[in-house]
Amino acid sequence: MIELMIVTGVILIITGIAMPVYKAAMDTIHLQEAARNYAGILQRARLTAVTSNTYNAVGIQYYSGSPDIMAYVDTGQNNPPAVYASPEPMTMLGSGVLWNQPGAPATNDLLGKVFPSNGGKTLTYPPIFGSRGLPCAPLAVTGGTVCNTQGGTVAYASYFQSPLGRWEAVSVNPVGRIQLWSYDPNASVWNLL
Repeated sequence: MIELMIVTGVILIITGIAMPVYKAAMDTIHLQEAARNYAGILQRARLTAVTSNTYNAVGIQYYSGSPDIMAYVDTGQNNPPAVYASPEPMTMLGSGVLWNQPGAPATNDLLGKVFPSNGGKTLTYPPIFGSRGLPCAPLAVTGGTVCNTQGGTVAYASYFQSPLGRWEAVSVNPVGRIQLWSYDPNASVWNLL
């Protein structure tokens, strides 16, 4: 009986040590999955805009009333993106991950790394790609809307937060390069992944 109690105690101690490590690892995996899936849908939007000779925005919304979020290519040339409509390309962004634009830390640090000569501009949402595969800003003109690349360069960033408070970002720089970033809370900086 004493041996059984000792074995049970050892198992409980090992479980008590392993559970926080497991939770932290799963938290990181889900956050990285969300960032990678989002980067993939951005690339899909970019390619779709080029092949269809139009512009496409990428939207984020909750999936069918669940707490999970999805990202999708709005092929209807809406700005801001309209609600997802099948068969638009879409992807799920992972379990438990939050899309948190206004709460992101050190946004000026990321701005300086993505858009060094920003001239007072900011990293915005939603990302929009024009027919050349470059990020752009829609502009209403007589007869419709065009994706304006003549009004200056634009860059975009989307921020994701895990349930344990970790942060990752996905940016699109002015030449269309999609990059993934991780936030280091100890140094208050964003690091390229």
